[in-house]
Amino acid sequence: MGYNEAVRDGVRMEKRKYNNVYYPSCHICGEETLAQTYIPSNVYTCQSCKARNKMQKSEANRGRGRFPHPRSGGDEHAKKTFKTMQEPGVSRTYPR
Repeated sequence: MGYNEAVRDGVRMEKRKYNNVYYPSCHICGEETLAQTYIPSNVYTCQSCKARNKMQKSEANRGRGRFPHPRSGGDEHAKKTFKTMQEPGVSRTYPR
Protein backbone atom coordinates (compact mmCIF):
# COMPACT_ATOMS: atom_id res chain seq x y z
CA MET A 1 0.00 0.00 0.00
CA GLY A 2 1.80 3.12 -1.18
CA TYR A 3 5.25 3.50 -2.62
CA ASN A 4 5.78 -0.02 -4.07
CA GLU A 5 2.35 -0.11 -5.72
CA ALA A 6 2.82 3.39 -7.15
CA VAL A 7 6.16 2.39 -8.67
CA ARG A 8 4.62 -0.81 -10.06
CA ASP A 9 1.62 1.07 -11.56
CA GLY A 10 3.70 3.97 -12.88
CA VAL A 11 1.99 6.64 -10.78
CA ARG A 12 3.91 9.90 -10.54
CA MET A 13 5.03 10.72 -7.02
CA GLU A 14 6.75 13.59 -5.30
CA LYS A 15 8.85 13.49 -2.16
CA ARG A 16 7.92 16.16 0.34
CA LYS A 17 9.60 17.04 3.62
CA TYR A 18 7.94 14.33 5.72
CA ASN A 19 6.14 12.08 3.26
CA ASN A 20 5.46 11.20 -0.37
CA VAL A 21 2.47 12.46 -2.32
CA TYR A 22 1.03 10.61 -5.28
CA TYR A 23 -0.65 11.77 -8.49
CA PRO A 24 -2.93 8.94 -9.69
CA SER A 25 -5.08 9.61 -12.74
CA CYS A 26 -8.77 10.51 -12.50
CA HIS A 27 -11.00 7.59 -13.46
CA ILE A 28 -13.29 9.89 -15.50
CA CYS A 29 -11.06 12.28 -17.43
CA GLY A 30 -7.55 10.89 -16.84
CA GLU A 31 -6.15 14.11 -15.32
CA GLU A 32 -3.69 13.67 -12.45
CA THR A 33 -5.08 14.29 -8.98
CA LEU A 34 -3.23 14.75 -5.66
CA ALA A 35 -3.42 11.97 -3.06
CA GLN A 36 -1.60 11.58 0.26
CA THR A 37 -1.67 7.78 -0.02
CA TYR A 38 -1.95 5.48 -3.00
CA ILE A 39 -4.06 2.34 -2.89
CA PRO A 40 -4.46 0.61 -6.26
CA SER A 41 -8.02 -0.59 -5.55
CA ASN A 42 -9.25 2.99 -4.84
CA VAL A 43 -10.96 5.05 -7.52
CA TYR A 44 -9.55 8.57 -7.76
CA THR A 45 -11.55 11.57 -9.04
CA CYS A 46 -10.14 15.04 -9.79
CA GLN A 47 -11.66 18.25 -8.37
CA SER A 48 -13.23 19.37 -11.66
CA CYS A 49 -15.02 16.02 -12.14
CA LYS A 50 -16.22 16.10 -8.51
CA ALA A 51 -17.66 19.57 -9.07
CA ARG A 52 -19.31 18.50 -12.33
CA ASN A 53 -20.88 15.44 -10.65
CA LYS A 54 -22.12 17.55 -7.74
CA MET A 55 -23.70 20.06 -10.14
CA GLN A 56 -25.41 17.29 -12.13
CA LYS A 57 -26.81 15.74 -8.95
CA SER A 58 -28.14 19.09 -7.70
CA GLU A 59 -29.82 19.76 -11.07
CA ALA A 60 -31.41 16.32 -10.99
CA ASN A 61 -32.81 16.95 -7.49
CA ARG A 62 -33.98 20.52 -8.20
CA GLY A 63 -37.66 21.09 -7.51
CA ARG A 64 -38.00 18.23 -5.05
CA GLY A 65 -39.39 19.63 -1.84
CA ARG A 66 -41.03 17.96 1.10
CA PHE A 67 -44.37 17.59 -0.67
CA PRO A 68 -45.47 15.68 -2.64
CA HIS A 69 -43.89 12.55 -1.27
CA PRO A 70 -45.06 9.14 -2.51
CA ARG A 71 -45.94 7.88 0.98
CA SER A 72 -47.17 11.13 2.49
CA GLY A 73 -50.29 11.53 0.39
CA GLY A 74 -48.87 14.50 -1.47
CA ASP A 75 -50.86 17.75 -1.47
CA GLU A 76 -53.72 16.33 0.62
CA HIS A 77 -51.33 15.72 3.51
CA ALA A 78 -49.91 19.24 3.19
CA LYS A 79 -53.39 20.82 3.16
CA LYS A 80 -54.50 18.79 6.19
CA THR A 81 -51.36 19.77 8.13
CA PHE A 82 -51.75 23.46 7.29
CA LYS A 83 -55.46 23.38 8.22
CA THR A 84 -54.67 21.80 11.61
CA MET A 85 -52.11 24.49 12.39
CA GLN A 86 -54.57 27.28 11.50
CA GLU A 87 -57.47 26.07 13.69
CA PRO A 88 -58.28 28.48 16.53
CA GLY A 89 -57.21 27.29 19.95
CA VAL A 90 -54.56 24.96 18.60
CA SER A 91 -51.08 25.82 19.73
CA ARG A 92 -47.94 24.11 18.58
CA THR A 93 -45.97 25.07 21.68
CA TYR A 94 -48.49 24.84 24.55
CA PRO A 95 -51.02 22.07 25.16
CA ARG A 96 -54.69 22.98 25.61
